Amino acid sequence: MSLGDIAYLTKDTKYVVFHCYDEKEYKERTTLEVVLSKLPAERFVRVDKGCVVNMKYVCGWKEKIVTLRIGDTYIEHPVSRRLSTKVASELLAYWRRG
Repeated sequence: MSLGDIAYLTKDTKYVVFHCYDEKEYKERTTLEVVLSKLPAERFVRVDKGCVVNMKYVCGWKEKIVTLRIGDTYIEHPVSRRLSTKVASELLAYWRRG
């Protein structure tokens, strides 16, 4: 699994679930904080306390919800109020780099 394959990550009790582009899921016994510290900040952004998204797959942002496009599937994740400003600025910067 490469970084580009990871669409988003979620927290599941004592595990982090890696949701990949090919719809496979991998679990690792660790914390989201540890995984996030190892990921490139210019590509991944935390949207709430239990979810990190790969900005490569974000196709929309509306009313504190990010939409990811993974193949023909669209997945929506809510963005926490506390992180909404940071997420918006990170997404805009990422899209500008294009």
